[in-house]
Amino acid sequence: MTIMNKNLNTKLEELHGFQAIDTNVALTEIRSQLHELTKSVESCQSEVYDVKHDMMTIKSEIDSVQFVKEEIDDIRDSLFRLEADGNQKHLISIISSSKCKSD
Repeated sequence: MTIMNKNLNTKLEELHGFQAIDTNVALTEIRSQLHELTKSVESCQSEVYDVKHDMMTIKSEIDSVQFVKEEIDDIRDSLFRLEADGNQKHLISIISSSKCKSD
């Protein structure tokens, strides 16, 4: 019986040793995968930051273009008013000239 106990204990110790090795291998693999995932997440975070920065730059440029467009529209409206005023003055002067000639 003592010999059986020793053999059983030896087998259990061997199994336990293999389990410890298997566990250590598994933990090493898990750590390695975790490290790779961490690097991947950090890379993604960096890319997200870059995209956000680019979006803010684009928005600022769009705002500038919109401002310039509004300024151009205002200038165009002023030009149309000036042309209309000029045409009215020209017509008035033509009408005044023809009245003076007919008098």
